[in-house]
Amino acid sequence: MNVGVFGKPLRTDIEQGIADYVECGYGLIKGMFSPDEIDRLVRESDRLWQQHMGAGAGNLRIGIRTDLSGKLVLDRLDPVVDISETFAAVNQDRRLVAIAESGLGEAVTVMKEKLIYKWPGTRGFGAHRDQAYTTPKSGVPGAEVMTISIALDRATRFSGPTEFFPTLRNRATAAPASEPRDVDERELHGVASCMPENDPGDVILFDGQIPHRSDWNRSDHCRRIYMISYVPARYPDARRNYYAARISEQKEMRRDLVEGSIFFE
Repeated sequence: MNVGVFGKPLRTDIEQGIADYVECGYGLIKGMFSPDEIDRLVRESDRLWQQHMGAGAGNLRIGIRTDLSGKLVLDRLDPVVDISETFAAVNQDRRLVAIAESGLGEAVTVMKEKLIYKWPGTRGFGAHRDQAYTTPKSGVPGAEVMTISIALDRATRFSGPTEFFPTLRNRATAAPASEPRDVDERELHGVASCMPENDPGDVILFDGQIPHRSDWNRSDHCRRIYMISYVPARYPDARRNYYAARISEQKEMRRDLVEGSIFFE
């Protein structure tokens, strides 16, 4: 039986989610967070939006996407814990730490986190494996990264939930010519996938190797998720290395996209 950080047994549904994660790099846990807990996180996400989004795309903390017309939109905060005690506490939530330690088999630390808003009309992400983007920055192999995604809003097929391809986790895939870090969409034709419709409080576990993608938000509401990536504690510099490289990369990319000053706050 899997146990938590204090030796207490984990719930059966949590055990199954961890077992699925270990077997295929993907697991789902329903109702992990209570309605009251999610309400608190939603209110905090609203506060952070009001406080930080006015800075615009020049702020490297703010992630940008495009809408269906090609216009730049602000869609996420990354990192989060240095501006929110509420989300910093979530990163250290004993339940989540226990899950990460059970799934990775050792003590863990947080490499990164992000709060995604995905407003209506915002495009999703093309098919990719996280390790192609994180391992060069952090030095942590994708198989040793567990990302825990917490649904803050109802996610249906219309709001662009994440679609995973577990059978391709350990299979080499071709990349599109436009982005060598991504997975060519033709590799996914006819391949079985998992695309759960999540309720607020549900949690998805996935590793850095599993290919995944998301569609644009066709609904009339926001689809917020909070994602935390845990890695073994034997990588003590993973977070520092990752964010140093990410911010530097973002700075170079924004020079061609943003008018005015570029900064991080």
